[in-house]
Amino acid sequence: MAFAFCWADILFQLDNQQNICFAGGPTESLLGRGIAELMGKPFTVFVAESNKVVAEELLSVAEKQSRMENATTHLPGATGPTGRLAFAGYLMTDLGEYYFLAVITAAHGRRSQDGKS
Repeated sequence: MAFAFCWADILFQLDNQQNICFAGGPTESLLGRGIAELMGKPFTVFVAESNKVVAEELLSVAEKQSRMENATTHLPGATGPTGRLAFAGYLMTDLGEYYFLAVITAAHGRRSQDGKS
């Protein structure tokens, strides 16, 4: 997990019903919600309405292929929708079918596969 924090701003762990069971990182400043407020709620509740279908598809891809890479989406932020956020994640079936998602903001200067920040 410590290695994931080298890359990620926020880490999420979702149970097999896609409810948040762990969150770490600056959720209050980026999402406008503290970690306690995120616990036990479906991940897609915190995805911007215009991106819910994309988020659901990403989780579905992870379910079928065990991983998702370089996906971008927006989340409702503390002061309105976030900028583009990059997601990567895995579905770990050997650990009780938990999803592990790492999220990074464009503020770190990383570039997505399409070359845009």
